[in-house]
Amino acid sequence: MLKLKNNITYKYRNMTLFLSSDVSSININNILCYEKIKNNIMSNSYFHKLIYSDEFCSFNGIFFNFSLKDIYVEKYFNKIKCIISKNNHNINIIKKISELEHKILQKFNESYTCKSIIYRINEQLNNMNIKLQNSTLKKFSNHKVVNFIIKISGIWTSNEKNECGLTFKFFIID
Repeated sequence: MLKLKNNITYKYRNMTLFLSSDVSSININNILCYEKIKNNIMSNSYFHKLIYSDEFCSFNGIFFNFSLKDIYVEKYFNKIKCIISKNNHNINIIKKISELEHKILQKFNESYTCKSIIYRINEQLNNMNIKLQNSTLKKFSNHKVVNFIIKISGIWTSNEKNECGLTFKFFIID
């Protein structure tokens, strides 16, 4: 892992490069939203791609990294489940991530006017667990520190229920 200026970190894994920033350095004003397209995952809904762009570069999606302490990792069906300990460090990180999710959805809800905003990242983290797919982590046990990257790729909107939320994915940096 290499730290660059402005808290940007990069790490490659299996020939995949992740460029990410610390959650605290994400500027909500640098997030742009594309026009809606048909959602291929959810029926009767749309997807709005998010771009993070500043004076230096642009990214397809919003990538940020964070570390959690005292995590128990277990196999969960065909996924991996990280159970988060309730300590001050973890609670502060969860709060920052939840605030960012809230800010993003509030900023763009002016365009969609969803009756019900679904905060799935907040929901998952407040349940004190993170579910992952396709992790190369093989040690299913307690970990003092686990480093994560989250990619927020866009916003989904549902026509039937008039709901919206973020499309996201967690990765472990091992």
